[in-house]
Amino acid sequence: MKPAKDQSLLFELTQPAEAYAMQDLHNYFDWMFFAN
Repeated sequence: MKPAKDQSLLFELTQPAEAYAMQDLHNYFDWMFFAN
């Protein structure tokens, strides 16, 4: 297992990217819903 410090750093680095990915998934599912 990685040290907690590395996990915290990784979390801070990936937080904005994950928020963007969640928004992208939301838009994708909205598109799928309206496409059908």
